[in-house]
Amino acid sequence: MLEPGQQFGLYVIKDVIDSSTNHACYCAEDPFFNREVSLTLYPGDQFSDEQKLGRLELLLERLALLDHPSIAPIYDSGSEEGYFYYTSAVYNSENLARYLSQQPLTAEESLKIILELVLALEYAAGQDYQQLELQPEAICFDGTGRAVMTDLGIDSLIYQLETNASAEPKNLSAIFEELGNLLLQMLLGPRYSSKNAVADLLEQIDNQRMRQLLARFLLPEEWPFESYAELRDELGSFDGFETESATESRQEEQEQAQQAEKMIADVRQLVAEKNSLQKSLDEALYSRSQTEKKLNEGERQLVLAKREIARVKEEAAVAWELVAGQKYDRWRPLIWAVGGFAIGFVLSGSYGYYYSEQTRDELLAKLQQNEELIKTAAWRPAEKQQVQHVEETEPQAKIEAVAAVDTEVTVAEEVTVTQSEPVMPVEEETQSWWPAGSEFSSAAAIPIEQIKVALGLEGKTVSEHLPEMLRQEVLDTVQRWADSWARQDLSGYFSFYSENYRPELGRSQDEWRQMRSTRVTRPEWIELNVDDIKVRQISDDRIQVKLKQSYRSDFYQDQIFKSINLIKEDGQWRILMERSLGFVDRSPINLVGG
Repeated sequence: MLEPGQQFGLYVIKDVIDSSTNHACYCAEDPFFNREVSLTLYPGDQFSDEQKLGRLELLLERLALLDHPSIAPIYDSGSEEGYFYYTSAVYNSENLARYLSQQPLTAEESLKIILELVLALEYAAGQDYQQLELQPEAICFDGTGRAVMTDLGIDSLIYQLETNASAEPKNLSAIFEELGNLLLQMLLGPRYSSKNAVADLLEQIDNQRMRQLLARFLLPEEWPFESYAELRDELGSFDGFETESATESRQEEQEQAQQAEKMIADVRQLVAEKNSLQKSLDEALYSRSQTEKKLNEGERQLVLAKREIARVKEEAAVAWELVAGQKYDRWRPLIWAVGGFAIGFVLSGSYGYYYSEQTRDELLAKLQQNEELIKTAAWRPAEKQQVQHVEETEPQAKIEAVAAVDTEVTVAEEVTVTQSEPVMPVEEETQSWWPAGSEFSSAAAIPIEQIKVALGLEGKTVSEHLPEMLRQEVLDTVQRWADSWARQDLSGYFSFYSENYRPELGRSQDEWRQMRSTRVTRPEWIELNVDDIKVRQISDDRIQVKLKQSYRSDFYQDQIFKSINLIKEDGQWRILMERSLGFVDRSPINLVGG
């Protein structure tokens, strides 16, 4: 229930007139017309059926067209805030039932009220509407003392809609009977009781002429009225008072009929203006809400912009630190290259000079004793097994095998030494690939298997002729690895690496991951291309890939040769080892975009 002071649509609640389980009636203020109205609310769930709601709206539209001083007007109707509502005129006088509970009316007063109601009923019948109720509780008086019917049949129709009951329009006999009962109640006042018989009630009327009039209303054996005109003439025959009232009423009715169309047009225009103002109000409220949203969004964007400025400053500081640190790192690949060249030169020269089996055994002993060299080259001591003598005619091939550069360290682990098979040197294209960059080890560039072949040890033959399907599978893996790096997809990038990945010497897997995470995600953008890809199969589950890598980001670019060792894990090729083999081209640092 609404409380005084609350708002319902455009109306402000002022007082509660009546309330029940299925409706509530309030006295409300209509600010549009600056007047008080009677606001009646019905819960909207009573009209969930659109057909029922259509019947109720049709009834209210017909009532809104009625224009008679003794019929309460309908101002507005519709659905809002979950309720169906309509507004009508509000009357501050007591209703007829409360007045009759205290005292009866005189014959003159009673006949005047009946005549006013008859004229209203006749007007409504001319508008094809006969649902007006004549109960004393639904009859009030306006400021001039005229009787006004406030029950327009709306409650009756709602009851029919709820119970799915059907009701036929009232005929004249039923209407005249209601008028007779109302006249009898006004003449008797508190003495009237619906439980008493009509004949007994008529005996209490002293005026014989009035008793005859009531008999024509209430007793079917008497001569009933056939029309409203006949009833008006009968009422006009009472001492001339009713005739004068009837004449006055007819004149007023004619004047009202002349102004009916104009008033209806004015009402419709006012309703249209009200709807237009409501629409303008809704648009203004919507514009206000949109403006508030834009203001909040602007404040949010301002905060984000400040954060972005702070982040850019931080990234710039980090970039300059990287630029400063890069100057020292450029010397390290040169040091590794010189060291690798020196080691290769010593090994190849020593092997050419000491060719005999005795000198070969001494060289192996020296290599085993030199732990620092073994750690640097990531060699593992092979089991001492008996090997066959190698012909003196092979020193040049062995020296070339030692001089050739390879990056597959794991081949040394897979090598098996046998006495039954002769050792065949591995023919490989000789390239000047040397390690470069602070992140890769130069030991990866020294192929252990070629050294063993050069020393006469037996090893597994490496095949460069791969089935096309396997070759395509490897190339696809390498390309997807490069794409994930270029996209800076860190999780996808690390998914291409084996859990047993071997970083360069002196660096743990955690350190390597942290270092790679920074280098993959820190640039604003990365362009990465791989070409000149060469693939060799070391074993069923080992593949060696050599390629040329072209890297470019917002603050650094280079071109290097790289060796990548793949291992088959769970049906997927993953990187077991990754090493740089030297620069193809190293461009100066470019600070474009960062």
